[in-house]
Amino acid sequence: MTRLFGALAALTDVTITVRPGERRAVLGSNGAGKTTLFNCVTGDFPPSSGTIRFFGEDITHFPPYERIRRGLRRTYQISALFPGLTVRDNVYLACRGVSRGRFSPLRPGANDALMHAAEALIQAVHLTPVREQLVAELAHGQQRQLEIALALAGAPRFILFDEPAAGLSPTERRELIEILTSLPAPYRLHHHRARHGCRAARGRKRDDDAQRPRLQGGPAARDRSRPRGAGTLSGGRP
Repeated sequence: MTRLFGALAALTDVTITVRPGERRAVLGSNGAGKTTLFNCVTGDFPPSSGTIRFFGEDITHFPPYERIRRGLRRTYQISALFPGLTVRDNVYLACRGVSRGRFSPLRPGANDALMHAAEALIQAVHLTPVREQLVAELAHGQQRQLEIALALAGAPRFILFDEPAAGLSPTERRELIEILTSLPAPYRLHHHRARHGCRAARGRKRDDDAQRPRLQGGPAARDRSRPRGAGTLSGGRP
């Protein structure tokens, strides 16, 4: 896959395959093209050339909402939360937004399945003690944890975490690593800056430096067999 911005090649012939059950970390300095890679995968930017396959299906030209319906999720470098709502309300809205009844005018009851799902996600990201607190009052690390909960809404099949450790203290990074490594196997691709990413990546179950794609001309690892994996980016050149 290649992505051009005029004469600037942000991504050049990137080829990467992520198989079911694998976790990957994309490491690189600022401006290397990591976020551009994520934007192409999620549909925020169309690739200039190449294809993107999701569980064997070509989603290269799908809009972002169609990719979300198929189970693709991501977090962003800048927090995209509702600061005037509580933690529980934020997670509930995320669960509601990917459910079939998202446009229902009925208020959730005590036994609402989506509310139970929201509580489970809050617990998974270690935010149960502050679930009734406004998001604006949370520490930066807690807001990053909340973003992970939002990405987990709706049982996704593949999640891309964009610099999840950026701006975190050593204590907050350790908790983030604990949360990420405890996620079920289907949740997999991570993106870190070189500064914080090495420590965070080493905290995962395995480190796959040999599988790093080429960003702005760096060395690329290729898998010519192209199995029917969770995600496959194929090169921008024929």
